[in-house]
Parts: sequence; C-alpha cells; structure tokens
Amino acid sequence: MHRLLRLGFISLLASLSANSQVTMSASSAVDWSVTATAGLQYDSKTLLRASSIPPSRYLYAQAASNGRRADARAVATAGTQSFRIDAAASASAALVGSATAGVVAHTALRLASPTPTPGFLEVRTSGTSYGGALARIVIRIGTQTPFSWSSGSVARTQRVPVIVDASGTMVVYLAITSDATATFAMAAQQSSIVADVRFVAEKCVAMPYETSCQAAEASFVQTRTLEIRGTNSVPNGVGFSMVGFRESRTTIQYPGCYVLLDIQAIFAPYTMDANGNFAHRIPLPPANLRFRIQDAHLEASLRDVRTSTAFEVACIP
Repeated sequence: MHRLLRLGFISLLASLSANSQVTMSASSAVDWSVTATAGLQYDSKTLLRASSIPPSRYLYAQAASNGRRADARAVATAGTQSFRIDAAASASAALVGSATAGVVAHTALRLASPTPTPGFLEVRTSGTSYGGALARIVIRIGTQTPFSWSSGSVARTQRVPVIVDASGTMVVYLAITSDATATFAMAAQQSSIVADVRFVAEKCVAMPYETSCQAAEASFVQTRTLEIRGTNSVPNGVGFSMVGFRESRTTIQYPGCYVLLDIQAIFAPYTMDANGNFAHRIPLPPANLRFRIQDAHLEASLRDVRTSTAFEVACIP
C-alpha cells in the first residue's frame, strides 16, 4: 500500500456534500439548425436560442428540385438529468442530377449543483446508414473532446468523468451531423443517429485536465482506490505521484512536459517494467477531497524525465 508522505493538503480541499443534488438542464448554446439541399434548392431552418429546451423540439427541412429531393430533421428531448438528440437525413434523385441532405445541430448541456459533485456523463449512441450515408456526433468539454462516434461503428456506451462545480456551471457541447447524397434515382442514401446523455453521480471520479508528455489513465478500481496506469514510459524507471491544486503552466526541461506548480504531497515511489509500463494504486481516506494529481517518471541517470497526464480528483464521503 502506498503511503501518503504529506497530509497537510487535506485541510485545503474543497468542502463537498454527500447529499448534493445535481440538476441538468439542456439549453442551446448555439442555435439548432437543419439544412437540406437538392440541386439549386436550399432550405435551412434554425431554432432561436433559448434558456432551456422544452420536453421535445423538432425541426424539419425539405428541398426539392427537378426530381431531386432532400430531407433533414433533428429532434431534441430534455429531462431532469438526461438529454436525447436524434438526427436523420435522406436523399433521393432522378436521373437529372444529384441530391444532398444534411442535418447539423449544435447544443449544450448545462450541469449545475449547489456543491461540487463528482460523477459521470454516460453517453449512449446508436445509428444506421444506408447506401454510404454517414452520421457523426462529437462531445466537447472545455478544450477536451472525450467522445466521438459515427454510424459506421457499432452502438457504443461510454462514461466521461466530470466534476460539477458549485462556483459555476459546467457546459458540455454537442455537435451532431448526418449527411446523405444520391447521384441517381436508384442510389438514395439515408442516415440517422441517436445520442442519449445522462449524469450519474458517484462517490469519486478522476478527470483529466492537462495533457503532458507521458499519456496516462486514471480511474477508481474500488470506491476510494485510485489507479493510475500507462504504457511506453521510461524503461525500468522510477515514478511517483505529486498532489497539488494549481493548474500546470510551466514546462520543465523537456518541451511539452508540464508539471504542477504547487506540490502539496508526494506518494511513495513505484517502478516501471522494461517496456515502460506502469500501474499503481492509491487508497484515499473517507473524507471530502478535491485535488490534482500527476505522475513523474525518472531514469536513474535523470537523462529522461517525464510528467504524465494530470488528473483532477474529487470525492465525497
């Protein structure tokens, strides 16, 4: 068991509430828009920006010209802690020319809580395509893009760790597109995509907030046991974890490597194998916790020094 060498940082951790209630409302950070084109005809519709999305919103656009037809639609449904977006496009054409259809929707989920609360955004996607059409979805949190999917892939469910901060509102941007084309009557295309997003509260989460020169992943293998792991680091090197609060902005000797500015605690060292693979676990006390953690990897001669992806950790009792 790794031993925490310095415990003074605990008194600085933000106060969290075990009974905090997260609310999630869906609102349009960028106007919903639906576009359909067919030959020289073009139909575009946009919903005005609103503070919240009603139980269901629906947009439909259609364009037709000389036997060519394109249809596009977008549907949004919002619940207390869930959100669904459904986008579809279809196109058909006569021999006189091609038709294209596209649906583009941008929106944002806004998560708010009276106290900082850890949890996951659970994203479930499914879709179909016919004749070569394609539908895509991208989710962005801040500058990170933790999730993307297309209808050419199998249905997928993924959890993205988030920390809902009482000092502000977390905004999760979604962009969804669906495209179809047809070059003649017998080659129509169709595509559709459905994405369900919901917030799932948890006792602890570890969320990446800064990428450094050594990739790493972090998750809780038990309720309060943090595991940090990675591959292809310093062969037979020594690593240790650093705890701090301030975001890393300064570089060390090697370009692209960032390091925490205010190290409050260091965990006992661990070793990497001959291929530079590593994994170690850190048990955390049953308390309100919020801090940032990052690993450093050293070669014996100190000619190779790397810092890993940094994570923000939050726990409630």
